[in-house]
Amino acid sequence: MLLLTSFLSGFLLPAAAAASTSSLTGTKTLYSDISESDWFYTYVKDLSEQNVFNGYPDGSFQPESAVTCGQALKLILLAAGYGAQAETDGNWAGGYRQLAIAKGFAQADDIPDLNASISRLLIAQISAKALGLSKSAATSSPFSDTSDGYATALYHSGIIKGNIENGILVFRPNDSISRAEVSAVIWRICDKQAVDPVETPVETPVETPKTIQFGNQTLNVLSNVPVNSYHTNSFYMSNGIMRYDAGAVQTYSGIDVSSYQGTIDWAKVKASGVQFVMIRLGFRGYGTSGSMNLDSYFKRNIQGALDAGLKVGVYFFSQAITTAEAAEEANYVLSHIKGYNITYPVVFDWENISTAPARTDGLDTKTLCNCANTFCSIIKDAGYTPMVYFNCYIGYLKYDLSKILNYDFWLAQYSNKPTFYYDFKMWQYSSTGSVNGISGNVDMNICFAKY
Repeated sequence: MLLLTSFLSGFLLPAAAAASTSSLTGTKTLYSDISESDWFYTYVKDLSEQNVFNGYPDGSFQPESAVTCGQALKLILLAAGYGAQAETDGNWAGGYRQLAIAKGFAQADDIPDLNASISRLLIAQISAKALGLSKSAATSSPFSDTSDGYATALYHSGIIKGNIENGILVFRPNDSISRAEVSAVIWRICDKQAVDPVETPVETPVETPKTIQFGNQTLNVLSNVPVNSYHTNSFYMSNGIMRYDAGAVQTYSGIDVSSYQGTIDWAKVKASGVQFVMIRLGFRGYGTSGSMNLDSYFKRNIQGALDAGLKVGVYFFSQAITTAEAAEEANYVLSHIKGYNITYPVVFDWENISTAPARTDGLDTKTLCNCANTFCSIIKDAGYTPMVYFNCYIGYLKYDLSKILNYDFWLAQYSNKPTFYYDFKMWQYSSTGSVNGISGNVDMNICFAKY
């Protein structure tokens, strides 16, 4: 169990019980209304000994009493590693409500009254998001009465268990949660944080792993490649846009587009808060001929984005299988961006084709790295910033990142936190984003460098 006394000491349930009894560590009876045979006894005992929970002035714990929104928010956020929050709006729990909303763990409408009881489903959703758990994409739920992806994610993480009723596992999503039940949830969150912390304290020495597990593959760590140092607990969604709040780190919100987005109202895109756009310039076909093609919307997209005042970069979808073809692609890009104010990177976007036979099938790592270096060196020599795009599969299994270290990386990983082991300067976190001015889905990005 993670020792929580340092940041949860003195928290009371209920908060109004200012004269509550202290936890009775070392005594036979912890509280007058619970016993060692109660299913929740161990959770309450452990948390009471750390002063996370205290009882009522009469010596009782009242395990069946409902927990309020304010009490639940404070317990969850502190257990997940967030600091204590000051009173706001005349309510002791107001700061926790503001934090949960700012981080995207809940909407304002979810918690209109901090003194009201909180549903079990909202507890699950806030807990999962605070822990950085992705919404489960499983097609079936372990519970018969909810298919909520966050509840499923918490179940598979061992944080919620559900109840068996008439031989069926239920979650009772709309019911309130009792003090006994919340003690189990908070205990498991603390236990998970102790085993799998969201952030490692700076002062704690961490042994560098020698291998990485990716799917069923065990990979040797590339010792000379910079590692991902972003704090996963500092990522949060706000109005559909990924934010990162970690000290002095400055980030920028962006999208990437191609002809698939059709006609775009760039003024609306700019007004929505988007700061940069990566535009597909063109692509090489993955058939035998490997023909070169300009994106049919490239010219209108780049002019529209620049006219709207957006920062612009471009990418080329590569299917190069030789360095000569990579050079051809780089020169093709240069010929089409001449005269445009390109301030963001010019990207080598080589991808494997999993849905059909392709000319790039079986391309070896050495050749791929040589192609990337050839493309990027030509782009750099022309005065632009080169970059290499890849998803986790290509980054781990196709490239040898130690061979392309002269250039920045753009990671594609669709999740609420990036778990890729190595460093990157741009992260494509969603392919199903929504931005005013664009019909349908659009890829969403956050950039950690000032280009």
